Amino acid sequence: PRDIYELSLNAIGEELNWEIGHAYIRSSEDSASLGASNIWFIAPGIDASSFQERTSRAECAPNRGMIGKCLASGQPQWMPNVRDEPEFLRRHHLPKWPNISGIMIPIIAEGEVDAVLEFYTSTQIRNPESTRRFFELIGVQVSNLVSRHSAKRREQEHLATLVYASKMATLGEIAAGVAHEINNPLYTLSLIAQVLKR
Repeated sequence: PRDIYELSLNAIGEELNWEIGHAYIRSSEDSASLGASNIWFIAPGIDASSFQERTSRAECAPNRGMIGKCLASGQPQWMPNVRDEPEFLRRHHLPKWPNISGIMIPIIAEGEVDAVLEFYTSTQIRNPESTRRFFELIGVQVSNLVSRHSAKRREQEHLATLVYASKMATLGEIAAGVAHEINNPLYTLSLIAQVLKR
């Protein structure tokens, strides 16, 4: 999934000319929260180092901040102007553009939010509703890719388990055959030894 998130960030950032993109990924320590990743899209010439540094320390618990709202609801969070959003806790660390629009889209796999992709632009959005719907569709498509990847991984793990079980069964049959082949001559030798003893 990390590769899918990285490709998505780059494709969206480059094609739509949105300057900043980032992926939050489900935390391995706490499955209820998301952790900041090192997966970024930063357009050339943009200094987002303060935002990146602050993001690396951001907490993403359900219903805490805009990312937390996206995590809890499983719905995109649209911000026509990030500076007007008091719940967006990192707004002061973005570049000092006059207007910054942002959107967070949830990536849902196996019925849970597996990641949240966030995007920011200084470009004035002329039709916010269609932009929000467009990003919602992107979220659905990326979610489908991640779900297919997860299903393929589970199938490969299941196949590996079956192959291992088959190998163990074959090994058991070979061991039984070897034991049988050894026992037959030993039984014959045992009978001969008993005859000789008498």
